[in-house]
Amino acid sequence: MYFPVPERVFVIFGITSMLMGSCRPQIEEQHEAQIHIQPINHAEIVTTEETIAIQYVTVIDGRGGEALSGYTVIITDGLITEIGPSSEVMVPNQAHVIEGSGKFLLPGLIDAHFHLDLLRGLPHMFLKNGITSLRDPGAWIEAYGNERRRGKTLPRLFLTGPHLDMFPPAHPRDALIVRDEEEVRQQIRNLAAKGASAIKIYYRMSLGMIQAAADECRKLGLPSTAHLEISDAREVILTGVTGIEHVTSFGLALVPPFQAEAYKQKVLADNNARREGRYEMWNQMDFDTDRENVVRIFELMVENNVFLCPTLAVFEPEPDSEDSVRRGGFAKMMEFTRLAHNQGVTLAVGSHSYVPNSEYGWAYHREMELLQSCAMTPSEIIYAATYQNARFLKIEDQVGSIEVGKKADLLLLNADPYADISNMKAIDRVMLNGTWVE
Repeated sequence: MYFPVPERVFVIFGITSMLMGSCRPQIEEQHEAQIHIQPINHAEIVTTEETIAIQYVTVIDGRGGEALSGYTVIITDGLITEIGPSSEVMVPNQAHVIEGSGKFLLPGLIDAHFHLDLLRGLPHMFLKNGITSLRDPGAWIEAYGNERRRGKTLPRLFLTGPHLDMFPPAHPRDALIVRDEEEVRQQIRNLAAKGASAIKIYYRMSLGMIQAAADECRKLGLPSTAHLEISDAREVILTGVTGIEHVTSFGLALVPPFQAEAYKQKVLADNNARREGRYEMWNQMDFDTDRENVVRIFELMVENNVFLCPTLAVFEPEPDSEDSVRRGGFAKMMEFTRLAHNQGVTLAVGSHSYVPNSEYGWAYHREMELLQSCAMTPSEIIYAATYQNARFLKIEDQVGSIEVGKKADLLLLNADPYADISNMKAIDRVMLNGTWVE
């Protein structure tokens, strides 16, 4: 079965038009276009007509508050329709009742940084492990065709399409080459028309091209998120991007200019120079000596509402690693993330799909464990993984918290995640759109 990708319809000041090449002048004449962000597989997600009542359960609603014991949640036609103390909620006669005593009900997790990378079956595995929505920042939308054809239930797929990069790209298979600002704008319009729900900016793009990308995304109402290696994060934050991917994106802003330029030239000459070079750079950092600069970076992020998705787990050395530079560099990445959180930067949670120190399929949970090691409380981590990630993807009106009117993407646990974030692995069952995942 083939899943065609429909051209997206835009509403521009009340005028409905297809965003295709033929209407490009029309788009340029208007100042704003509003996109309703939705998963590329929204038409494939099953909605049950059954009414379900989960009663006497402890609710952790994803908004960062206290756990609510002895609650009942009613789901009807895939939506949350009632929440309250079990003594006050009338369970409909026709409802299928789930006994939740001793269990914990959370919003489904959202993975802000997932990569398919031809890994067969991984999205379905992530769904079974509690991730009900994911964003892949850098894969062709068509790359998910095989996953969608296999008949397995998938999370909500929020896809950016290939990332925008300049020649020579670090990852040619996942890149869309742009050569000037007009190509940047046109390719963003093309990706948006095919259903992209965000735009990923990759690290070889110049500051002017990043500015053009941020401007075009703002016009279209799309999030724009950047992976930086050879740009100064302080300058990029001011362009209006909505997110920064990877803690390593801040390297150039944290070292002296001469060191930053040397690293930049190495990476421009050889993309692979960054793999060891970033550990060497981070290993030398001293955030106490450079505290004013570090704090200013965080202030810029807070002032401009920029999310940080650190993806710590993908940089974590293996436990038996004897590479002191890698260990030292990673320790500084952890420290930077802790400081960012303490200074009020909004953190997003992303798995990078597979990482050195987790079993296959559990990378997201390793990321949460590392965030706990950065002194985030389980409540703060769950808030980041659910509601804040929904804000990052601009889908908080649909999912991300247990609230009346939102889609019933839910996670039922057998252990208290507020006691230890590792209890997020104690999965009883997962619900997507009001339907339990087999």
